Amino acid sequence: MEIGAVRVLGRTRPGAVVAVNGAPVSISADGVFQHDLYLESGENLIEVVATDLSGETEIQHRGVFFVSSTTGTPLSIFYPVDGLLVVDPTVQVIGGTRLDAVVGVNGKPVSVNEMGIFSATVLLEEGFNLIEVVAVDIQQNVNFQTVAVFYEQ
Repeated sequence: MEIGAVRVLGRTRPGAVVAVNGAPVSISADGVFQHDLYLESGENLIEVVATDLSGETEIQHRGVFFVSSTTGTPLSIFYPVDGLLVVDPTVQVIGGTRLDAVVGVNGKPVSVNEMGIFSATVLLEEGFNLIEVVAVDIQQNVNFQTVAVFYEQ
């Protein structure tokens, strides 16, 4: 059985306690958190529980369906979504692929972690921007995806 991975990103109230699928997750001073999860083939349920200082709890559930790839190099861009409009001149590109893949974002090499997740910060020009992500595995199988991001000041 092939295993995949996904990065869970979110924001909650500063000082809250967060758990993803029961695992405690650290949050930044502004309430932003992230946690990488392994996925099994088929349906995977992700549960995020945040409890603020007053004891108020918020629970979010998301289902993720992982389809393993037996040919080629799997490549998924988790963020940004195609057509995203941003007001910040940079965008964080986050995705997943095979552990042995070499990844490039807009022609620059990017590290892949032990779960197959990669991220890179891309500087945007005002207006329309294309972001290209390429993954190549040891057998020279290639996969690429392109997303459009619009930056407005």
